[in-house]
Amino acid sequence: MRESWEEVAVGGSPMSCFVARPDGDGPFPGGDPASKDDPLMRMGRLRDQQLLEDLAIATTHLRGLSYVDESRVGSIGFCMGGRIAYLHATADPNLEAAVVFYGGNILVPWGEGPAPLERSAAIVCPMLGLFGQEDTNPSQQDVARIDEHLTRLGKVHTFHSYPGAGHAFLNDSRPSYRPDAAADAWGKCLAMLHQHLG
Repeated sequence: MRESWEEVAVGGSPMSCFVARPDGDGPFPGGDPASKDDPLMRMGRLRDQQLLEDLAIATTHLRGLSYVDESRVGSIGFCMGGRIAYLHATADPNLEAAVVFYGGNILVPWGEGPAPLERSAAIVCPMLGLFGQEDTNPSQQDVARIDEHLTRLGKVHTFHSYPGAGHAFLNDSRPSYRPDAAADAWGKCLAMLHQHLG
């Protein structure tokens, strides 16, 4: 696996994108870029409109890389990134899959405009949601509301909630880590990506 930081221009300003490239020549499926900034420090400043602009530029850059199969791009996120993966799915009709790991605040807008949930009618790709039953953001009530909304809209999605697991149950560096739930959730994530991205 080769890793690098690449820079793209967003609105005349530079944005750093983390790129992890498998060994070999590709073309490979593409996922969502990460930020080298501390996401917890940035969260209070993030606005959905800026996120959508960043996602559009970063995904265009990703699809333009010679070793990426532009027809096989998905979006995956954990915690705040899960919310962003959901938001991404509402804005990019060419995504092939979206995986949301315990994404909170999907029901809440960041800045002006509708919340990600209110943008759900635009989702085209299948979505996988993986949640902990003990989580408070999103709570099981939030997860049920999102699930019901996507079902009402006829969106292809599968949600799983793990008993005894809270937020960040996949993070093995935190006390919240739940190995059984983590292994099952990661297996479901990989199976979905294999099915839709190859």
